[in-house]
Amino acid sequence: MTISVTSDYGVALPQGNLLGNLGENKLRKLKILHPKFENAVYILKLMYNDDTIYESVVENNEMCVVGSMLRYEGDIKAQFCAFVQSDSENESDKVFESDIFTLKIGAGLDG
Repeated sequence: MTISVTSDYGVALPQGNLLGNLGENKLRKLKILHPKFENAVYILKLMYNDDTIYESVVENNEMCVVGSMLRYEGDIKAQFCAFVQSDSENESDKVFESDIFTLKIGAGLDG
Protein backbone atom coordinates (compact mmCIF):
# COMPACT_ATOMS: atom_id res chain seq x y z
CA MET A 1 0.00 0.00 0.00
CA THR A 2 1.21 3.51 -0.76
CA ILE A 3 0.36 6.41 1.54
CA SER A 4 0.93 9.93 0.21
CA VAL A 5 1.48 12.75 2.71
CA THR A 6 1.42 16.30 1.34
CA SER A 7 3.34 19.33 2.57
CA ASP A 8 0.02 20.86 3.68
CA TYR A 9 -0.48 17.89 6.09
CA GLY A 10 -3.06 16.03 3.98
CA VAL A 11 -3.00 12.27 3.49
CA ALA A 12 -4.12 10.24 0.48
CA LEU A 13 -4.80 6.53 0.97
CA PRO A 14 -5.65 3.78 -1.49
CA GLN A 15 -9.15 2.38 -1.44
CA GLY A 16 -9.52 -0.09 1.40
CA ASN A 17 -6.59 1.38 3.41
CA LEU A 18 -5.71 -2.10 4.76
CA LEU A 19 -2.63 -2.18 7.00
CA GLY A 20 -2.72 -5.98 7.19
CA ASN A 21 -4.63 -8.95 8.57
CA LEU A 22 -4.47 -10.63 11.96
CA GLY A 23 -1.77 -13.29 12.05
CA GLU A 24 0.45 -11.70 9.40
CA ASN A 25 4.05 -10.82 10.17
CA LYS A 26 6.42 -9.06 7.77
CA LEU A 27 4.24 -9.91 4.77
CA ARG A 28 3.48 -6.32 3.73
CA LYS A 29 5.49 -3.17 3.16
CA LEU A 30 4.07 0.32 3.32
CA LYS A 31 5.45 2.91 0.95
CA ILE A 32 5.05 6.40 2.37
CA LEU A 33 5.59 9.37 0.07
CA HIS A 34 6.21 12.45 2.21
CA PRO A 35 7.87 15.87 2.42
CA LYS A 36 11.59 15.73 3.18
CA PHE A 37 13.36 17.56 5.99
CA GLU A 38 17.11 17.76 6.44
CA ASN A 39 18.47 15.28 9.01
CA ALA A 40 14.98 14.11 9.93
CA VAL A 41 13.81 10.81 11.36
CA TYR A 42 10.40 9.77 10.04
CA ILE A 43 7.88 7.90 12.18
CA LEU A 44 4.46 6.39 11.55
CA LYS A 45 2.43 6.45 14.77
CA LEU A 46 -0.46 4.03 15.19
CA MET A 47 -3.05 4.54 17.94
CA TYR A 48 -5.31 1.70 18.99
CA ASN A 49 -8.75 1.84 20.64
CA ASP A 50 -7.17 1.31 24.09
CA ASP A 51 -5.00 4.45 23.49
CA THR A 52 -1.84 2.37 23.09
CA ILE A 53 0.55 4.05 20.64
CA TYR A 54 2.93 2.05 18.43
CA GLU A 55 5.70 3.94 16.61
CA SER A 56 7.55 2.59 13.60
CA VAL A 57 10.50 4.18 11.80
CA VAL A 58 10.06 4.91 8.09
CA GLU A 59 13.34 4.47 6.19
CA ASN A 60 13.81 5.18 2.50
CA ASN A 61 10.05 5.86 2.26
CA GLU A 62 9.22 2.32 3.43
CA MET A 63 8.34 0.37 6.53
CA CYS A 64 7.55 -3.28 7.12
CA VAL A 65 4.26 -4.23 8.79
CA VAL A 66 5.06 -6.57 11.69
CA GLY A 67 2.69 -8.78 13.64
CA SER A 68 2.78 -6.60 16.77
CA MET A 69 1.10 -3.80 14.76
CA LEU A 70 -1.81 -6.08 13.86
CA ARG A 71 -3.23 -6.43 17.38
CA TYR A 72 -6.94 -6.77 16.61
CA GLU A 73 -9.41 -6.52 13.77
CA GLY A 74 -10.85 -3.05 13.16
CA ASP A 75 -9.92 0.56 12.52
CA ILE A 76 -6.93 2.34 14.06
CA LYS A 77 -5.77 5.94 13.89
CA ALA A 78 -2.45 6.83 12.30
CA GLN A 79 -0.25 9.89 11.89
CA PHE A 80 3.01 10.52 10.03
CA CYS A 81 5.62 12.64 11.86
CA ALA A 82 9.13 13.97 11.23
CA PHE A 83 11.62 14.73 13.99
CA VAL A 84 15.00 16.49 13.91
CA GLN A 85 17.56 16.18 16.71
CA SER A 86 17.56 19.32 18.82
CA ASP A 87 20.58 20.98 20.41
CA SER A 88 20.14 18.73 23.43
CA GLU A 89 21.59 15.27 22.72
CA ASN A 90 18.62 13.28 24.03
CA GLU A 91 15.76 15.30 22.59
CA SER A 92 14.18 15.72 19.19
CA ASP A 93 11.95 18.46 17.85
CA LYS A 94 8.86 17.56 15.87
CA VAL A 95 9.07 19.45 12.57
CA PHE A 96 6.09 17.92 10.76
CA GLU A 97 2.88 16.16 11.70
CA SER A 98 0.28 14.97 9.18
CA ASP A 99 -3.45 15.01 9.65
CA ILE A 100 -4.72 11.95 11.51
CA PHE A 101 -5.98 9.20 9.20
CA THR A 102 -7.56 5.76 9.58
CA LEU A 103 -6.06 2.39 8.67
CA LYS A 104 -7.82 -0.98 8.83
CA ILE A 105 -6.73 -4.30 10.25
CA GLY A 106 -8.57 -7.18 8.63
CA ALA A 107 -9.59 -10.58 9.92
CA GLY A 108 -7.21 -13.46 9.55
CA LEU A 109 -7.76 -17.19 9.64
CA ASP A 110 -4.80 -17.50 12.01
CA GLY A 111 -5.88 -14.59 14.27
